[in-house]
Amino acid sequence: MSQYEITEGDNIEFVGATITDYTIWLGMSGTDTATTKYADNPRSAAKLAIRMNQNGSIVSENNTTFTNTVTIIANKTHTETRNTPAITKIVLRTGTVNTQIKIRWY
Repeated sequence: MSQYEITEGDNIEFVGATITDYTIWLGMSGTDTATTKYADNPRSAAKLAIRMNQNGSIVSENNTTFTNTVTIIANKTHTETRNTPAITKIVLRTGTVNTQIKIRWY
């Protein structure tokens, strides 16, 4: 069973059309734009799994920008776990146009 088949939690999927940073808000509602996505679910993430069909990276979590981005390898699930504080905002960077981005959290 893949991490995307777990029945608890939530998920968001979208295509990153351009090479840029994408901000994903977990546990907040809002109006999606081309580069900002809202999960529209009150649940923040203690654990999340990220999968992209092209290489990408995590630039920041919860407004903390990493000194060195975290690499996400194409078609491999990357897992982040945090107890306190939970993850409410994540910024992902794509390196290729039309990158499929899938995030599952619980």
